Amino acid sequence: RNVELLADGVVIQNDVAFPFELSAVALENAANNGTITLQVRATDTGGNSALSNPLTVEIIADTFAPTLVGTNPGDEERILRNFRIMQVSFSESMDTATLIPGNLTLKDPGGNTIDPIDIQLRADDRIVQFTYSQLIPGRHAFSIDSSEVKDRAGNAIGGANLVRHFTVLEATTKWVSQSSGFWNDPSNWLNDQIPGPSDIVLIDVPGNITVTHRIGETTIAGLISTETLVLSGGSTWNIPGPFQLDKDRKSTRLNSSHHQ
Repeated sequence: RNVELLADGVVIQNDVAFPFELSAVALENAANNGTITLQVRATDTGGNSALSNPLTVEIIADTFAPTLVGTNPGDEERILRNFRIMQVSFSESMDTATLIPGNLTLKDPGGNTIDPIDIQLRADDRIVQFTYSQLIPGRHAFSIDSSEVKDRAGNAIGGANLVRHFTVLEATTKWVSQSSGFWNDPSNWLNDQIPGPSDIVLIDVPGNITVTHRIGETTIAGLISTETLVLSGGSTWNIPGPFQLDKDRKSTRLNSSHHQ
């Protein structure tokens, strides 16, 4: 029915759903005393309880600085125009009072600060998520004040401020497979949807892949790609809007035709 975590005989957490996962923050007075005794009490649906053997652990002060694990989107990533959510992941649970827009700041291409419309904490305060109104196209900068963002023990990240850039494109959908494949395979695309006439398509993944268009004529609103594209078997693209290929992608082969 439920599982409780006890510290020095006091219930500090109660989980009522399987799988039972319990965690707690060591209190400052426990660190001063040097030890804490932990137990788990399980209660079944009939109301029968059992208590685990006590486990005494030594508490030491946390003097290690947290680190930035990553951001989503990542540094220099190109993203779709409907982007609204920025996630920042840290190596340990953070002091939530320091995870504020004043310490984690997003600026638009013109250098203007963008305030989030919502902030959520996840994974026991190791992840902070900011939701924004729809962003304008262009290169944005997300900065983290390393002297102010701290873990629960008060340790700051330290060092120079961390800055991550990403670019919002006009694209509405993208290739999500990490390997080469065929244009007409839905599993290669965002939400398993092959791009349609109203879509501006982004094809930009790590490494070098080849996207092959092999069947019939496809109409899309635009195409932005850094990958090798192959038109084969008499197939065609009809692209009335933007058509942008990486200038260094020398191996792109349009063996049939595309129309703008």
